Amino acid sequence: MIIKRLFLTGIVIFATFCVSAQKSISVYIIGNETGAQATIHSAPNGETVYTLPDTCEYMLDVKKPQDGWWVVDGNSVFGICGYPDRDFDFSDKCKTAYIHYSFLGFSTRNYGGQRFVLYSKPSEKSDEVYAFTEEIGLSPLDVKGKWVYVETYDKKYRGWIQLVNICANPLTNCC
Repeated sequence: MIIKRLFLTGIVIFATFCVSAQKSISVYIIGNETGAQATIHSAPNGETVYTLPDTCEYMLDVKKPQDGWWVVDGNSVFGICGYPDRDFDFSDKCKTAYIHYSFLGFSTRNYGGQRFVLYSKPSEKSDEVYAFTEEIGLSPLDVKGKWVYVETYDKKYRGWIQLVNICANPLTNCC
């Protein structure tokens, strides 16, 4: 009986981990429309705890989107700089770190001119919002399971795209 309970508890913990893991997505830092440097905050619209130098390319994982703000997963950002790579840890400055979606991005993986679509809902059966064959940049707004709600860099379109169709590496494609 005890072994059965431990087994079932393990399944519940594993299932909970898998659900929360799906809500974290990989992105990189982009310049926003104002040209400002990316900033990490102690709360949405809160105190700036760190400004990322524009001398690096940055990759990070974000989760729990809320009103345009994302929680920085693990309070760390990986910088790929001209000098030795650096990890940035903000845990000494705030319990949870936040970043605005306007600094976040990724590109699509249609390197061979495949037709990709942004959908009105997280389903291929929903209406098409925008179809394209060129590689484009997108900013994340929300995530549900294997889908991410995005905005094109030019802010003309918003829609859902499958996570497998995006690349979160600013230095290379994800072939």
